[in-house]
Amino acid sequence: MDQICFDTRRPRPTRLANKNCCYSNDRVHAIDLKEFDALEWTDFQVIFTISGCTAEYDQQVYYLPAALNCLLDQAYDGIEFLPGVIYFASRNAERLDTDGLLVATSDALESCFRTWTERFEVLHFDEAACKAKGWQIRHFDYVRNTEAVSELLDLLVRHSSLQVVAERMVRYLVRADHRPEDSAWLLEIAKAARDGASYYSFEYPDTKSKLVPANASEIQHILMNRDLLQREFNHTKDAPIRKDTCEMYWNGLADELGLAV
Repeated sequence: MDQICFDTRRPRPTRLANKNCCYSNDRVHAIDLKEFDALEWTDFQVIFTISGCTAEYDQQVYYLPAALNCLLDQAYDGIEFLPGVIYFASRNAERLDTDGLLVATSDALESCFRTWTERFEVLHFDEAACKAKGWQIRHFDYVRNTEAVSELLDLLVRHSSLQVVAERMVRYLVRADHRPEDSAWLLEIAKAARDGASYYSFEYPDTKSKLVPANASEIQHILMNRDLLQREFNHTKDAPIRKDTCEMYWNGLADELGLAV
């Protein structure tokens, strides 16, 4: 896996400027003493708080590439500090741009998205598997990385300075030479948007409606275009991802999006 690498031209801070608010001085100082290569996702969760109370701009910028690499490699744990990273990038967009780091940051977030959506893997839990986990349901399907992908898009759209990055991510899935895996991800994202009712900071009308609000965003136009979604569904039909996946997932997906099987 390619690593995210860009030079912030800053030395490592000797001590983070913690306000002893969200985290104790001892917890924050433990990061100062850690070997750089030993930093973990829990450390980036401390450095990139929504309140910005544990570190100043230059200090956070120094750790930004490492945080993004951690996010790239650890989608599941990375979503714990993803909101702080996105809020930092949005709040400091102009300053990052002046420092020549905004494009690198946006590109890194796109790299995360493309890495997370490289494969499309559905984990199917039948009735026995659900019972073993103590679930009172007959079956459950989970697409690996779907939480991270949905959270990333939603957070980017919530911040106007970064919404264009989310739009590029969704457009990537419908590029001219897109794969069946990309089609599957677009459908999963459209499903997640409706499941959450207001994912990507937009309200979605009736699931099977063909109507798109006049003021809809580009992402909404794509995710609510049933003809496009049908084409993408058809694009997956003869692909290995369909043969390697429980058909219950695809039937449920088609039903929720109002598509023909």
